[in-house]
Amino acid sequence: MVNMLKPLINSTILWAITLIIPMVSFTHGDGNIYYGGGYQVSISTNGSYYGCNPKKQCLSVKKYSYRSRGQYIWERKGITYSMTPLYNQQKNYQLKVIDQNRKILVNQIMRCDC
Repeated sequence: MVNMLKPLINSTILWAITLIIPMVSFTHGDGNIYYGGGYQVSISTNGSYYGCNPKKQCLSVKKYSYRSRGQYIWERKGITYSMTPLYNQQKNYQLKVIDQNRKILVNQIMRCDC
C-alpha cells in the first residue's frame, strides 16, 4: 500500500503545480496581459513573453529578439512570436506565431485590460 501511495502523491503534486503555475504567472507580473480568441499573452517590463493557447498550453521566452516602437519579437525553437501594436486601436496588439517555413500559425487581435 505504501509503495502505491508515494507515486499517487507525487502525481497529485505535479498535477496541482501545472494548474497553479500558469495562474501565478498571469496574476503576478510587472507587465501587461493581453487576451483574444482564447489566447493570453503577458509581456513583462523586462521584455519576457509568457503565452497560453486556448488549450491552456503555455510557454515562456525570457528575452525578446527584437523590440521597436512597441513591437516585440521573440524566437524559440524555430518559431517566431510577435506582438505588434495596432496604432489605430488603443490597447490592441496583433499576435502572430510563425513557423520556420514562414507559415502563419496564429494571427489574432489581442486586447489589454490595462
